[in-house]
Amino acid sequence: MNTNRVQLFFILVIFISACGTESDPDPIEWKGSWKEMGFLGESISAVEAFDELLFVSGSGQIFRQNLAENVINWKGVGVEFDPEIAEVSDLLYSEFGFYSVIRSLPGINDLPLDFKTLYISTDQGDSWSHIEISNMERRVRPHVMVELAVCCNHILYGLSGFLYKSEDEGATWKILDHRGAPRFLYLSPDHPNQIWLGGQTNILTPHIEMSDDYGENWQSLSDKITDNPLNEGRVYSVIISPNDEKMVLSGLSGRVRKSVDGGKSWETVLGGYSILTFANSTVHSDRVFASGISPQGVLFVAVSDNYGDSWQIEQYPESPDEMYVNDMAVTTFEGEEVVYLGTNRGVYGFRLL
Repeated sequence: MNTNRVQLFFILVIFISACGTESDPDPIEWKGSWKEMGFLGESISAVEAFDELLFVSGSGQIFRQNLAENVINWKGVGVEFDPEIAEVSDLLYSEFGFYSVIRSLPGINDLPLDFKTLYISTDQGDSWSHIEISNMERRVRPHVMVELAVCCNHILYGLSGFLYKSEDEGATWKILDHRGAPRFLYLSPDHPNQIWLGGQTNILTPHIEMSDDYGENWQSLSDKITDNPLNEGRVYSVIISPNDEKMVLSGLSGRVRKSVDGGKSWETVLGGYSILTFANSTVHSDRVFASGISPQGVLFVAVSDNYGDSWQIEQYPESPDEMYVNDMAVTTFEGEEVVYLGTNRGVYGFRLL
């Protein structure tokens, strides 16, 4: 995320907040505690948690932390690539293995002929194997987000401006026909027939579409997601309730919208915050977490115990200015739920007490 874009985010969020479109969310009866996890001052692009392991990408490398250790001791377990021309875009842990995605840096136009994007590890990152996606790696450009989503039945989806599907763990790939140039991809592990993707259109209005048949057919919901498309130029993320495949939350510029009918209609449930990432709770099916950019430009976690109808905002009291969250992972450790946040200034943990 470049500096001009971040400044635009902050200006937009502050403007929407000042207009008073939404009241403060109702409080929820719990408390939390914050912890600095390392890489302070560095930009973290992706975070993933699995059992007692936490993975982050930053400084041109992937790092692993054993959460059972009493001290923070990050170990580099990254894929070998040239940090002068590329960076880690996404991390994903699944039953098939640990995936990482590499994308080119802004301003890099002449990529090597052997430039590779998708890797898998079956030993928690100690070694990696390349997965070739239809010989398309050289098409990856910095303005296109590269993400992954993995679900059951050995179906893997890759996003790099194009959308690919593999039903044989990456041996062969099929291009899925969809609209627009998506900037995010979401596949619900609880409702794996659904694929959601979106971002913004060429005229800078919100773009979102979904498929409920594994990507064979698509429905455009762009004209339904917002009632003010000129002031909400992008859909950043979506998430689906584990209990109800029709209950969807979407993060836009300056607010969260909720649908209870699979995206046919939406209502605003949180205003003033640009939500770049969501995560479902690991222990409570009605609890959902969100984060991104706050009106004050400080680190925060938004928590809802009724799947978006009301929210409690927890801010990090020692947060530097102009912080934002790129990615988030939720896990249960020592009987308590913990949210790990990858920000533009390091890794932070938030534990629910």
